[in-house]
Amino acid sequence: MRESTNFTNLLVRNRVKNFEQWRDGFESHASHRIAAGLQERFILRNSDNPNDFFVLFDTDNPQETSAFIHSASLSDFKGSLGLTAAPEYIFLQQVPLVDHAVHKSTVALIEQAFREVDAMDATAFGEFFSEDALFQFANMPPAKGPKAITEFVQNFFSTIKSISHHLHQSLAKDDMASVSGTVEYGRKDGTKITLPFSNTFRIGLDEKFEHWQIYMDTAPLYLPV
Repeated sequence: MRESTNFTNLLVRNRVKNFEQWRDGFESHASHRIAAGLQERFILRNSDNPNDFFVLFDTDNPQETSAFIHSASLSDFKGSLGLTAAPEYIFLQQVPLVDHAVHKSTVALIEQAFREVDAMDATAFGEFFSEDALFQFANMPPAKGPKAITEFVQNFFSTIKSISHHLHQSLAKDDMASVSGTVEYGRKDGTKITLPFSNTFRIGLDEKFEHWQIYMDTAPLYLPV
């Protein structure tokens, strides 16, 4: 069995002669597991063989847990459990799940802001930002605060005829989010160009943007057709 102290859960496979005999012994040993930082969460039995099963533990002290697993006292105790094979230890790390409710509300906020951009309504777009927000478009100097952001975006709108965003991917976790997609610009001469973009965001508790960074190359927009 390999050494490990980098885990948050422990999954142990047991194969025994008699499950009830094993369980009596397991329950009698609870204080030792608790001292080692272990707390059992589930016993998962093979539906075709009740004497073949897994126990899933949480641990709040991986070092103590690892030492306990390798201890001579546990080795001696296992001899009383009627094991038919050595236990198999699987060290696991928890991976946070996506909070779909947070993701959905965050993406909805971003989509709403993009609708104001596509409507070329700079005033409405500026209202999505907190007082100290930073907005940076590509490698241009950042604008700070709703008023400056509104003015910056209004100036940009004056250089184009239309704009239409299409979001392809989105990620959101806690107060951070990112989206990527394509944007179609209508030029003043009536031609159109589609460019890829990627944006990152930080959103405050007031559901306003604190930081909005646009990653894209805008040079093709202004090149002669």
